[in-house]
Amino acid sequence: MPSQSSTQSGKSIFISYRRKDSSAITGRIYDRLIQKFSPESIFKDVDSIPFGADFPEHLDQQVAGCKVLLAIVGEHWAGDERLQSEDDFVRVEIEYGLDPGRDIRLIPVLVEDASMPSPGQLPDSLKSFTRKNAIQVRNDPDFHKDMDKLIKSLAGTVGLNETSAPARPGFSPYRIASKDITEHKE
Repeated sequence: MPSQSSTQSGKSIFISYRRKDSSAITGRIYDRLIQKFSPESIFKDVDSIPFGADFPEHLDQQVAGCKVLLAIVGEHWAGDERLQSEDDFVRVEIEYGLDPGRDIRLIPVLVEDASMPSPGQLPDSLKSFTRKNAIQVRNDPDFHKDMDKLIKSLAGTVGLNETSAPARPGFSPYRIASKDITEHKE
């Protein structure tokens, strides 16, 4: 695990997920989060690891410095045999988030009709994960409503400051029913 000095380089929100289990909805979650929080404050592996970086070392640094670890739990998350391996990156991320010596708020995010795993499905080091209060982020039509609840919790409870949606070339925001919508310019 990382040293205390490595915690300086971490991001505020760390997204832990299995690509095979929940890649698409995790991408949607990330996209909503960067509309409300600075993209520099959110870690998602494929978007945040520099090319050529030592993957495990960089991962350790980011988990060590986060305030919130969002554990994205898909339907097959607990049944994935890799979770039983002590070297599994997802397991290591969750173990680190569960460490009572760290000030990390671990939030299970249940997606794709997943339910909270039972203690018997998890290795001993992850059993306390099942006691965490989870949020369910459902597919449409409930996705944005569920994400609004998560974002409000992150902003209010953890003290992260919301920002306006980042300006992106080729896109302009407009409002419908009091909501900002971003539309691609043709």
